[in-house]
Amino acid sequence: MEESVKKILLTKYFLGLTQYTPKNPENINADLNNDSHKTLVQNLYANALTLLKDEKKLLPLTGKQIYYIPLEEAPYQTFANRLGNNVIIKKAGEINTIPTGSTVVVGFHKDNSTAYKPYKISAESKKFLLILLKIKM
Repeated sequence: MEESVKKILLTKYFLGLTQYTPKNPENINADLNNDSHKTLVQNLYANALTLLKDEKKLLPLTGKQIYYIPLEEAPYQTFANRLGNNVIIKKAGEINTIPTGSTVVVGFHKDNSTAYKPYKISAESKKFLLILLKIKM
């Protein structure tokens, strides 16, 4: 319960609701889609970081058969599509069907559509990742 309250308050703080001033509904599109908003979105995307370890020199993935395992509850299809045409999607319970030595990508997709959903990776997903590491390494 305490964690949920903290997330809600933190979200309100980040949204600037502590200094709330009502907007005129007639100009709502201009207020929400102004130049500073567009610049912020561009900067967020430009500075987004994805950490990849390529110790075995597996990149780039193009042209390789890839097994993709999505974890957690959010939609993953867009990410899977970006991996290319040689992707076989497997559920966590199907790891034994992946041939040894295959290229495996695991995605953690958390749904942040509401502040009431937990943002942490589940214990089940952590356990699965440890099992996968032991089996496939």
